[in-house]
Amino acid sequence: MIGIFIFGNDYQMSEKKVMIHTKTNNLSTIMTFPKHEKIKGFIVFVHGDGAQNATQDDGYKPLMERFAKQGYVSISWDKPGVGKSMGNWLHQSMTDRANEVTEVIDWVHKTYPNANYRIGLWGASQAGWVIPKVMKQENKISFALLAAPAINVMRQGIYYNV
Repeated sequence: MIGIFIFGNDYQMSEKKVMIHTKTNNLSTIMTFPKHEKIKGFIVFVHGDGAQNATQDDGYKPLMERFAKQGYVSISWDKPGVGKSMGNWLHQSMTDRANEVTEVIDWVHKTYPNANYRIGLWGASQAGWVIPKVMKQENKISFALLAAPAINVMRQGIYYNV
């Protein structure tokens, strides 16, 4: 335990930082790759609400590691205006966010053109509004994983008033 506390976790994945240029912003992105497994596909992370960086202050890393152990590359970025990403996430509509995700998926296809990889989406909270929009725009999505997705803004807001 002392070793983990002093040195941190040695995640079983490789990390690469890239800048993805979209039509409206430059997104500071982290990609995590399997260390030992053959790449099966990519999982694009879709943030919930708030000023979030690519790894949710390292909170996403255990999940990214789990995906890497299964052969998946995770892709996540600092929201616009957070970290080194340009723009302002507060000025984005859900449609803007869906377009951003679609542009990242297009980047994956251009960057890895010879690969016939599966592409999936993972998201929480507000991603419950974004991911269905992406799936309507992008027919190359193989799967979507949602954790506690927001469905109705009024019902979600009730919890803030209790």
